[in-house]
Amino acid sequence: MGDKLGVIARGPLRRLTDDGLFVANFDTRGVRVEDGAPAGARLTRDLRAAGLTYEPRTRRISCQGRREITLPYSYLGSDDQAGPNYTASPPSTPTMPAGRRPESVGDDLYCPRP
Repeated sequence: MGDKLGVIARGPLRRLTDDGLFVANFDTRGVRVEDGAPAGARLTRDLRAAGLTYEPRTRRISCQGRREITLPYSYLGSDDQAGPNYTASPPSTPTMPAGRRPESVGDDLYCPRP
């Protein structure tokens, strides 16, 4: 899929009506930061701070009403060696910049912005 956080931030949330509802499956455990550490709890806090609802048990992200958000992450690419995610989908095609490779298992790799 590629830059899932970017798709969420730049896509459907901006197109909702004032009373529209966005709901999607999203697993924060499939997102790693640049050093390979899971983004999990930090990402969940950042999503909630941006006005989104995230339910770890059901792996659902949602938002009521139109909004524009900025998340403090830059997409670095995907790890084709990560293996299937929780839905048993195969790993994505690598999109790492030339000369870069994730050091650990993870679906998508992000660099937190300062």
